Amino acid sequence: MVHGIIIAIHRYIDDYGWSWNMARRLINRAFHTQFTEAELKTLYRQ
Repeated sequence: MVHGIIIAIHRYIDDYGWSWNMARRLINRAFHTQFTEAELKTLYRQ
């Protein structure tokens, strides 16, 4: 599941140019998680 989340983060931020807030909301909705923006940024850097 984490691999899919990382792929989604890169797609939303790099490919689509969306904001972190938008990416966070979509990822939390799609994967039924409750990530904060800081937690997503940590996953993004991995």
